[in-house]
Amino acid sequence: MLALCTAALSSDPTAPVFSEQYSARIDEVEEQPLGHKKLSCDFFNDAVGNTTSYRNCGWKGTQMQMVIRFSDTSGPDAKIFYIYGHGPFGDKCAYWCDGQADEQCNIQESLCQSDYVKSARYTGAASLNGTNCDVFKWEDKLSIISMNSLTLYTKHASAIPVRMFRDIHPFYKELGNITTTFSNYQEGTPPASAFAVPGEDKCMQGDAPQCPNGATVREHIARFKRMQLDS
Repeated sequence: MLALCTAALSSDPTAPVFSEQYSARIDEVEEQPLGHKKLSCDFFNDAVGNTTSYRNCGWKGTQMQMVIRFSDTSGPDAKIFYIYGHGPFGDKCAYWCDGQADEQCNIQESLCQSDYVKSARYTGAASLNGTNCDVFKWEDKLSIISMNSLTLYTKHASAIPVRMFRDIHPFYKELGNITTTFSNYQEGTPPASAFAVPGEDKCMQGDAPQCPNGATVREHIARFKRMQLDS
């Protein structure tokens, strides 16, 4: 349940700066014109180590998992590992792909998106399921054109994310929205196991359908989310 107050004061809070290293449980709903998709994973982010992962996804962790290793030397590229969920395949690496043209701060669950850092503004207070929140809004732009409109709810007077809402409208074409709810948020270095790739030494690069030529990191993440079965 959401209650919102939009009164603004001269002492409005500024957008919080989040830790470069954190973990959380994310529950995500993507609404599109043709339906919706759900994602539930443990999310780990380490901007110091240039790694991000989605683990223990779906019912009893049985759905596909992902580990992303971003490059810190050769531009905004990444190596992406698809990992089987718990079950008959035993958490083994399924295959890996190269990802292009995206930085770690650009993914949906990131708390360091460049337009957030530059232009997020306080728009009021809200209550989400009994949690008092500060509300910040900003536009994700390509030059002067808004591609996405974002709203972030944070626990009042703290750098703890509660919910992020993204309305997707590239070049003024409405494509849907994504709501990400954060729980069990913890700052600090994630455990090494969060980024481990079981069977990496025998893991093969995916074929052309699995690793489309030139696919961006965000396109791979979107494909990974479509693999989830709890829609």
